[in-house]
Amino acid sequence: MTRESQINLLTKPTCFKVSREVMKTTLELLREFGEEWLVFDGKRPCVTEAAAHEECCLYGLSEDEERHVLTLFEEISGQSLTRVSSLNELSGGQKVIFSALLALSSRAKNLLFINFFLALHESKKRRIEELIRQSPKTIRVIEDV
Repeated sequence: MTRESQINLLTKPTCFKVSREVMKTTLELLREFGEEWLVFDGKRPCVTEAAAHEECCLYGLSEDEERHVLTLFEEISGQSLTRVSSLNELSGGQKVIFSALLALSSRAKNLLFINFFLALHESKKRRIEELIRQSPKTIRVIEDV
């Protein structure tokens, strides 16, 4: 999507404009799972435009967990992020990777990944899938929604 198709809301999260039909589907999934599940949609990766550290704080990560997320991000994406790196500079696929790592490191017990792997290259997809398999969390993956 082009920069013009992005909108900024409240604390400037990066969200893409979506059709009413797609948004309806997302809202239905949020209504169904939103109270007990941390929900992420790979077609619309939402992270703030703030620094990586600030995003980690939103998920309640400790400094050690934050370092672990940043290390894994570089290992998987090939791009280095520091605590002060702006997430606005990440591609859509990199935002998906970062949000997956945040979710897996968060205290949420239940994670729902929707269309999560569409923006990822095969090797990156396999690495995230491996991390999902290793996680003690309850995780559902729904594709093609």
